[in-house]
Amino acid sequence: MGRSKKMSFQNLKDWFKKKIYRGNPMCFMTCFLLPKSLCGELESIMARFGGKNDMVGGGIHWCEWNLLCELKESDGYGFRSLTKFDLALLAKQGCHLITYTTSLLSRVLKAKYYPHYDFLIARLGDLPSYT
Repeated sequence: MGRSKKMSFQNLKDWFKKKIYRGNPMCFMTCFLLPKSLCGELESIMARFGGKNDMVGGGIHWCEWNLLCELKESDGYGFRSLTKFDLALLAKQGCHLITYTTSLLSRVLKAKYYPHYDFLIARLGDLPSYT
């Protein structure tokens, strides 16, 4: 094993990170407003995954998902509600559009979707995009 256990398990840590990040819906959530039904289905998958001890059999659900999403300060576990997290990531993108008005993305979206308005007062047009 060597002297450093931490270094010995670094490959396992890197492999685990790849597995987690590969299936992460966060890249979609920064650009798209996901339907609430899809967020619910994804949360259901996460809840089932946490309660299983193998890939085939069922597991034990120790408590409801909404209780797991409570803040740690409120005696919850601090899991993320995907619907709220999606809105937070989109708000961050909106903040970038306001802050970095000369970026390519900001200029393209302004020219296409709100050429005569500011981002904060722009309204949904006739041909809205999912982004």
